[in-house]
Amino acid sequence: QNKYFHWTHAVLIGVMVGALTLKAQVRSKNGLIALYDFSGKGNVIRDLAKGKRPLHLKISDMDAVRRNPGSMEVVRDVLIATERKALEISSPIKRSGSMTVEAWITPRDKTLRGPSRIVSLSKNALVRNFTLAQEGNRFDVRLMTSRTDRNGMPSLASAGGAIRAEMTHVVYTFGTDGFARIYLNGRENSKQKVGGRTSGWNEGFRLSLANENARDRAWRGTYHLVAIYNRALNGKEVTAHF
Repeated sequence: QNKYFHWTHAVLIGVMVGALTLKAQVRSKNGLIALYDFSGKGNVIRDLAKGKRPLHLKISDMDAVRRNPGSMEVVRDVLIATERKALEISSPIKRSGSMTVEAWITPRDKTLRGPSRIVSLSKNALVRNFTLAQEGNRFDVRLMTSRTDRNGMPSLASAGGAIRAEMTHVVYTFGTDGFARIYLNGRENSKQKVGGRTSGWNEGFRLSLANENARDRAWRGTYHLVAIYNRALNGKEVTAHF
């Protein structure tokens, strides 16, 4: 019985390690400029993207969050942001003219509006480079290009009913062809031609989660992963990540 226990335990460990290795291999690293998997403890969320100066996030109020291995639950209004301007994100996207913001999240409240900021690279409620947000039961993404206003309007919204109290994979891409897309759980959900260039992006903005930098657009829910690329992931890559 003891031998059987040790054998099955070794098999389980092998399977887990193999799954984690496969997960790392499946995730695309090409163009990755920021990565947060919410591992670790304390008030700092570490940027795990390689090949550049890391852009860590700081939690302004630890009583407003619950940190668990591989996740962070936001239970009340809080700002989680970089302490310096996010040049490592703004500059590569400004040059490439394309981007992806990817998040594994579990929304908590289907009535949040504002829209409530999930991931934002912005100055305040009216000026931004991009924002992934929640508006009621939809995801809403604003992206500033030479064809939009400084607030990234008109925005791209998902279909209604996208916000559910369950773990959700949401991906927004903007390609050099000018098209913006939202993918939900591995499938394209909405698409529109935005056009324009990102060459006018402001490189002085900070990256923030769960709120606007002015602390007036709070979001609540659980974060499992956030990744940002300076290129548009294609549909096959998005499906593989899901």
